[in-house]
Amino acid sequence: MKMKILAALFITVFLCLIQAKLSNATIVKRMTIEEMTTEAEIILEGKVTSVESEWNYNREQIHTFVTVEVDEFVKGDLDVKELKLRLLGGTVGDTTMLIIDSPIFVPEEEVFLFLRKEYRSFFPVEGLYQGKFHIETDPNTGEKVLRNELWKFLRKDLLEQVNKILLKK
Repeated sequence: MKMKILAALFITVFLCLIQAKLSNATIVKRMTIEEMTTEAEIILEGKVTSVESEWNYNREQIHTFVTVEVDEFVKGDLDVKELKLRLLGGTVGDTTMLIIDSPIFVPEEEVFLFLRKEYRSFFPVEGLYQGKFHIETDPNTGEKVLRNELWKFLRKDLLEQVNKILLKK
């Protein structure tokens, strides 16, 4: 009887510890294009010119700095030709700090971004991965296609949708 009580107590404590650990996880709310357009303070199209990761001052976190050469501001016209985004996570040497649902940027990649004005905060992209679209050219039609893990749009269709939302405001 005593062993059963100890076993039950052990299992209960173990499950509580697992629950406590899981409660620290980030949950990303799925956003619509309308929500991202409304909540983002900056919407732009550009090209990633560099991606560099480094340790913070006390080597507890890795930060990735993404430089984007701006081709066009769709919302939040700033008087700059490039932005430097700071994201939490990245790889330095053989150490990787992975942030689940954080967008991944690649040098020379063309992107369409929904951003917060604090573009140097740790999570500058609205909705994390949802607010970053990779731009590619359709080899059959020559049209620009924007895609991420959730959506695929012709560039002109997404711009039309975003502009309609902006005009409603």
